Amino acid sequence: MKKRSFVFLLSIGLFIFLCMLIIQNQELKASNSSLNTDIHSMETQIQEMKRIEKSEVFPQAKEAAQNFIQTYFKFTDQPDERQVKSFLAKGVEKSLRFHNEIETTHDFTNIVTNVKDLEVYYGDKEAYRQEIFAHFNSEIQVEKNKTSSPTFLRLEMIRIQDDWKVEDIEYMKYE
Repeated sequence: MKKRSFVFLLSIGLFIFLCMLIIQNQELKASNSSLNTDIHSMETQIQEMKRIEKSEVFPQAKEAAQNFIQTYFKFTDQPDERQVKSFLAKGVEKSLRFHNEIETTHDFTNIVTNVKDLEVYYGDKEAYRQEIFAHFNSEIQVEKNKTSSPTFLRLEMIRIQDDWKVEDIEYMKYE
């Protein structure tokens, strides 16, 4: 009798233990399913953020680049160094040339330059940075002689506080 009672109690204990394992297994499956749904949702959100990040550009950087181009490449006699510097990050002005820095044996007066057919394109972007590509025809008139040549620029724009500045400039001019 004792043996039967012991086997019966042991069977009930094993049955209760198995029921607890089955219930716990069901809870873990439900939790796993919920976590998988959350993971899938987060992956979808991350992909959407990456897509949006790649497609978004900074229009203010384009506008600042256009203003820089118009100020530096369109002038009479020489670019206004103070105005040009307002579009530049620190140190960039060293890579630009102003009339008073150019040594020449000619004493030209009435040098007029103009920017024609300006086209601006967005390049890569990062947080606080925007690459800008520009193409335009640079017209130069010295006294009665006039010439035009295509100019290509790559500008690296950086946001400093709320202003966009030229941090790096590369340009090619074909004559």
